[in-house]
Amino acid sequence: PPIETPRGREAQLFLAALLADQTVSLKGFGTGAHDRYGRLVAYVFTTDEGLERSLQAVMLDGGLARVAARVGSYGCATAFWAREQNA
Repeated sequence: PPIETPRGREAQLFLAALLADQTVSLKGFGTGAHDRYGRLVAYVFTTDEGLERSLQAVMLDGGLARVAARVGSYGCATAFWAREQNA
């Protein structure tokens, strides 16, 4: 959601709390890992009790994110869309 909306602010606060004192790892899409503005496009992961956790999946599960038109792989897109529909 846009940051200017109440839901956008909720997503921002949730994300800040989720990432507080966390180390993140970025996994790019491979070739073409930058968008048309030159920004890095990547999956974001944290590690919780030794297990990698997808930040995108957590945000989708909470209804605080939407799947973008461009997702790195078909399998990942399908999983993300399912999470969005279930949120």
